Amino acid sequence: MAKSIQQIEQDLQNLEETVAEFTQELKSLYGEYIEQLGQDTRQQLILASYQLCTQIYPDSFLSLSLRQREKLQQSLRSLGKDLESSLLNCLNNREQLEEESDVNIVEEIIKNLPLSEESKEEDKIANELNTVETDEKARHPSEEAKEIISQLQSLSSELNKIEPQGSNDPNNPESLIRWQQKIEFKIKKSLDSLSREANKFMQDAHIIPDRLPNKVLDVAIQAESGGSSSSRFNHLANILNLAIETEKDKQQKPTKVTQISLLRLRLSEIEFANASLNAKRNQIRNLLKKVDKIRQNYYSLQKEYAQVQAEVAWRSSWYED
Repeated sequence: MAKSIQQIEQDLQNLEETVAEFTQELKSLYGEYIEQLGQDTRQQLILASYQLCTQIYPDSFLSLSLRQREKLQQSLRSLGKDLESSLLNCLNNREQLEEESDVNIVEEIIKNLPLSEESKEEDKIANELNTVETDEKARHPSEEAKEIISQLQSLSSELNKIEPQGSNDPNNPESLIRWQQKIEFKIKKSLDSLSREANKFMQDAHIIPDRLPNKVLDVAIQAESGGSSSSRFNHLANILNLAIETEKDKQQKPTKVTQISLLRLRLSEIEFANASLNAKRNQIRNLLKKVDKIRQNYYSLQKEYAQVQAEVAWRSSWYED
């Protein structure tokens, strides 16, 4: 027997109340997770920096004066201190998460646009270095692409105004899932930023070779895959190993392959190193599975609700000739 409109409305309300409870539980779990993540990230950042300076580039580190070593170490210690507070602020600031994810859409599109004539000279060094880890390329927009970029930015703004039905309702499961995805995006972005800053300190101290262009560095840090399998330092956590093919011109074969190691904080490796953090991640996963089941039931009820409403509307306007 088909449900009445009142029955379906009550079922939807019950699910929304459950989502409200899950929302508070998920925020609480993320609060605990982020607090632990901040501590573990600082530890892993220092450990990876130690390994770069003592295991991979010991000669470069030893060439520094005592004052230079202390300055480098102090700079590295200062990194990560704001990670926890930044993430916790985003935990309760939905507008900030929306704004950052919108910008990311445009950045991902723009970086794949063709190179302009003006940027060719700027990319000369980058073109001489080719990482074997990834084929991704960071690009600058051409003059012809400026109008396209403007249109894409407008389109991105319009697209992000379009929400799934009812997703603006905080008790809608879709809204909760989107919020969770943006928290994860912010976490990864923060780890990438920390990695980038740490490597900059290392380059400024001449520990890491500074001939690696920033564009290649950014692409390498953001890549999901691991480094070159031929490196003897692959066992070191949060260390990215790149094989760089140096070539004199495009017509010649590479003259040599140079191994370069960088610091790259990876969430999976940080979680693996701490059982407590990994346990909190599993709690989040288990709760999200429950939310996903509710989302399926919710949309099924919404569909049933629309069908029943349509049937009532049909009957209310139907009459026999």
